[in-house]
Order: sequence, then structure tokens, then C-alpha cells
Amino acid sequence: MQFLRQAIAPQLKSVYILLLLLTGLLGCSGVPSALNSINVGFGADVSQISDIEPTRDQDTTVFVRGKVAALVPLVDWLAYQVQDSTGTIWVLTNQRNIQLEDQVLIEGKLRYHSIPVAEQDFGEAYVEEHRQIERIPAH
Repeated sequence: MQFLRQAIAPQLKSVYILLLLLTGLLGCSGVPSALNSINVGFGADVSQISDIEPTRDQDTTVFVRGKVAALVPLVDWLAYQVQDSTGTIWVLTNQRNIQLEDQVLIEGKLRYHSIPVAEQDFGEAYVEEHRQIERIPAH
């Protein structure tokens, strides 16, 4: 049984991520409408994606900079994957101006949703975008 779980887990990871995002959407009452007015300078408090720990702490504010590597349009939302030199993380937003290969700097709340499967946790951290600080369109 352990062999079967190890064999199918990598193929199902994308499905789990999509389920994670959809579950988060169903559990959210809405994206906050007021934008935070913190002025973040270049490099100030920007997290490397590999340093972002999956956590159940719902109040952690993170700043993420990277390239948009994937897009998943949802009904009233957009999920996109941000990639930096250290890794990737999914971002959930209500903005529609994001395109593949754009460079972005965003502020958001770190979220985590557990997806238990066969006594293992396949949950992942993602960011609920609160503010798009910078977007450089792909050329």
C-alpha cells in the first residue's frame, strides 16, 4: 500500500493544489476591499519563496517578488503561481491584469490549507493577495 501511495502522490499533487485553491475560495467571504498603504521599498521585507514556511498562522503578511509562471482563471478570482530563483507559490487574487511572464511584487496574507490523504498532509501554503505593489508586463 505504501508503494501505491508513493507512486500516485506526485501525479496527484496538481489536483491537490487546485482543490486547495477551490476550498480556500469557498471558505473566504471575500477579498478585503481596503488596500494597505504601507510603502515598501525594493528589497524591503521581500520573502524568498523557499523561506516561506507552510503554516496555520493566518495573520502573517508576506511580500513576494517573482515571475508569473502559471495562471488558473476561476469564477470571480484568479490563481497564479509566482516563481523566484528559490521556488514557487500560488497566489489568489481578484485582479485580472496578471499575465504569464509578468514580474510582480505583491503583499498578501499567508494562508495554509491542510489536505490529508492516507495519513499524510499534502496541504500547501498560498498567498491571498491584498495589494499589487508592482507589475512589470512581459514583453
